[in-house]
Amino acid sequence: RRRFEADSLSSFAFVAHVLGVQQYWECGNSRPFLETVQDLTGKTLSGDDWVAELQTDLEEYVSSELRALAVASAEPDPASEGLDVDLDMHMRLVDGDTVLADSQEAGFVSACRKFAAKL
Repeated sequence: RRRFEADSLSSFAFVAHVLGVQQYWECGNSRPFLETVQDLTGKTLSGDDWVAELQTDLEEYVSSELRALAVASAEPDPASEGLDVDLDMHMRLVDGDTVLADSQEAGFVSACRKFAAKL
C-alpha cells in the first residue's frame, strides 16, 4: 500500500488522471471491485490488508478524520454560494433508460439538485 503525504490526494496531478479516467470512469461499474483494487495497487487485496487497516489506533484515526473534516468544512460550499463544481467530466444520473439528471444541461450542482429532487 502506498501512502501519500499531502492534505488531499487531489493535490497530486497524476492521481486524478489515473483514478478518474483509467480506473473508475472508463469502466463505470462494469468491473469487479477486487479487479479495480488490483489494477490500482498492483496486488490482490488480502485479509492481511484488511487486518492491517483495522489495527490502526482508533484515537489517532478519529483525530485524523476530524482534521480532514475541518479542512473540508472550511472549503466553500458550491451549492449554497451559487458556485459550480468543475470535475472535468460529464455526469449523467440514469435509472434504466431514463436520464434523471445531466451535468451538461446546467452544471454539476444543478444536476445534483435535480437528482435529489427525484429521490
